[in-house]
Amino acid sequence: ERARKGNLSAVVFIGHFGNWEMVGAHPLKYQDNPGIPVKKISNPYVQSFMEHARGKFPAEILPAHGSIKDLLRKVNNKEHVVFAIDQRSRSREGVIVDFFGRPVRVIGSVARLALTADKPVIMVLAQRVAHSGTHGLGRYKLVYGDEIPLVRTGDMKADIIANTQRFIKCLEDAVREDPVQWFWLHDLWRVKTSMGRVELKAVIDATGEVLGGSSDERDIPRQAA
Repeated sequence: ERARKGNLSAVVFIGHFGNWEMVGAHPLKYQDNPGIPVKKISNPYVQSFMEHARGKFPAEILPAHGSIKDLLRKVNNKEHVVFAIDQRSRSREGVIVDFFGRPVRVIGSVARLALTADKPVIMVLAQRVAHSGTHGLGRYKLVYGDEIPLVRTGDMKADIIANTQRFIKCLEDAVREDPVQWFWLHDLWRVKTSMGRVELKAVIDATGEVLGGSSDERDIPRQAA
């Protein structure tokens, strides 16, 4: 709402929830042509298929790596950008946060871009709501979350971690509410536990952010189809 009234761009994050590709396939509220960074798929046949499908989206598909200038260009031109936040990051720019009581290393790009460009952040999910009964196709709706207030302490590194924690917690809450919607195949929690716990404690000490409980207190969902 603030982005619409102020004619601003927003930094949007999604999860692999429902039919997440629908977020790119349909214009986002009040605006089309968002920038969407995506990873290249190792299987060339699947990559070719996805390139063809995504080529029909009312969006600008960008490479996941090396596109920061293009993303800044989009938000500076008052266009939205969309990230999938529940992806395991292998780069140094990834940050360790708590997800279902266990440390994960995910992208910090959402927080970094929002803090740098001073843009609002929202979560958008393509939620499956019913089956049409036609060739197994379902019906979906785009669910827009409220703007998520940003943590700003003046320490960029700590702020990126603290805000990423806030964002991933929003997705976790959505998955807990409707776990069958979430679909993920990779080992997202592939983080050395000792190192992950040390970094999480440092975030709590530095920002005061309350993270999830220990792995003994909270369940980790299995992949949902």
